[in-house]
Amino acid sequence: MKKNLFIFSTLLLFVLSSCGVQREVFNNNSSRSSSRTSFDFVKSNSLSNLLDLAEAKNKIVFVDMYIDNCPPCKTMDENVFTDPSLGSFFNKNFINYKLNGTKDNGPDVAAIHSVFFYPTLLFLDGSGNLLVKHEGGASASKLQQLAEEAMRMM
Repeated sequence: MKKNLFIFSTLLLFVLSSCGVQREVFNNNSSRSSSRTSFDFVKSNSLSNLLDLAEAKNKIVFVDMYIDNCPPCKTMDENVFTDPSLGSFFNKNFINYKLNGTKDNGPDVAAIHSVFFYPTLLFLDGSGNLLVKHEGGASASKLQQLAEEAMRMM
């Protein structure tokens, strides 16, 4: 029993330290996404502006909530958001938004949607209602599946 508790505690400490360390790398108006991204991430200091846009265009807002120095977040930047066909699908059907959970309106959105792990992927309707939430990284096929689920809920 003590051995299991030790292993669990060690694993938990590793996970928290790898995704919980935060460092200012970019200014407030830039995202950490790679220049190779296939997703058109909208830059905004306000989610409410994007919700209004989504309502007007009858689209869903896809929010990639991340923090700096989070390995799963960086993996998604390198391996998922660079997928051309997935990017084309998301650019056509969603308003894509990268949001640092520790900056700008990130802490507010995290509190509203109970975000405790990064990355967390949110799909919101134009009224700000949560359609789909996924905690942790996702492969391109998993992200496609989540997107299709959100679209069915509209």
